[in-house]
Amino acid sequence: MSGRARVKLADGRVVTGYRKTLGRRRRLDPAERVQRAHERCTKRFASKWVRDVRLGFLLPKALQPFVASGPHGHNINVTHGFVQIMHGSAEECFVSAEHFFADVAKDREPFTVLACVTSKDEPGRHYWRNLSVVNGGMVVGAASIEPKIYTA
Repeated sequence: MSGRARVKLADGRVVTGYRKTLGRRRRLDPAERVQRAHERCTKRFASKWVRDVRLGFLLPKALQPFVASGPHGHNINVTHGFVQIMHGSAEECFVSAEHFFADVAKDREPFTVLACVTSKDEPGRHYWRNLSVVNGGMVVGAASIEPKIYTA
């Protein structure tokens, strides 16, 4: 029983547990805890707090009745079948889209949607990508030619 100790406190109580010392951390007030968590997140995930890039696409008609309007996770919003994902980079948008489709399109028919990627830095410029989804897995393709999905 490594680490287990019996400690006799100053008031005479005997405590049995895994704490090796009687040292305690100072308790933070809730506002200070939120501030520290925000500082840790902005250092570690700097682009998660800046929403510069948007990815938007329309869900297929077969899938729209199964997806409710409203927020669907971190920076993912669905409005009547139109999905909008906002992040700091296009790669983060595609990763969020992949997680979204893993939840929503599992055990559904394969489909391809056309997605538009725009940026706040260059508002007049945008580009298109095909998102092919098979059994919840997503593949990003160029938008010049729509990919064909063959099923056995």
